[in-house]
Amino acid sequence: GDHNLVNLTVNQSGSLTLNSTAGNLQLDGVTLNNALAGSINLSGDVTLASTGGASTLNNAGSLTKSAGTGTASLGSLIALVNTGTVTADSGTLSVGGSYTQNGATASTVINTSDSLTTTTLTINDGSLTVTGTLNAALTNAGTATLSGTHNGNLTNSDTVTISGTLNGDLTNSATATLSGSQTGTVDNSGSLTLSSASITGNTTNQSAGTMSGTSTFTGNLTNAGTLNPGGTGTTATWAISGNFTQTASGTLN
Repeated sequence: GDHNLVNLTVNQSGSLTLNSTAGNLQLDGVTLNNALAGSINLSGDVTLASTGGASTLNNAGSLTKSAGTGTASLGSLIALVNTGTVTADSGTLSVGGSYTQNGATASTVINTSDSLTTTTLTINDGSLTVTGTLNAALTNAGTATLSGTHNGNLTNSDTVTISGTLNGDLTNSATATLSGSQTGTVDNSGSLTLSSASITGNTTNQSAGTMSGTSTFTGNLTNAGTLNPGGTGTTATWAISGNFTQTASGTLN
């Protein structure tokens, strides 16, 4: 049957496995600390439910969705704070509350054919690797490698590499590389390198922005910064189906 924890702080440093036999875990006003040596294994389509008061899962060890082709869920009143490793390795891991990652060694991994679903994923540090599917608005201040599918807007202030599909808007103020396809708008004030990219929405390169490489643009392209088609020392043709507008501050090399 299900297990209920109410108004407790739980320090977990061993191995905690939840499966359909063990039942779901109900948290009400609970702080669950999974230590560096600890592991929480969601071995099936199970639920960490939030039944009343807000709860927090602090993961410094490992949290893994390891079995079941359906969904393992963390309830909407459970905040997930990851300083360890979170892995979606079988089916879908759904985080109903906030999801924040802190720490240079922290990582979130979404493997091929698997998915992570949450409203907002905030990567303050560490790494995010997506070969499967991410369904979330993503704010990245770490290192993100997206070779799968990302459904949601992406705001980047550190380093992101997109070789898969981004179904959402891209706002970049740091370093981004796009070699896949992107179906939303692009607002660039950092360095955006394009490699046979495909951008469907309108693109704005701000005065501090630099764009280089090769791409096709289905929407409009407005440049107030620097454009280097092909990159430094090379030339290329950008196919722009919409309008091209260059402001007084813009440079086309």
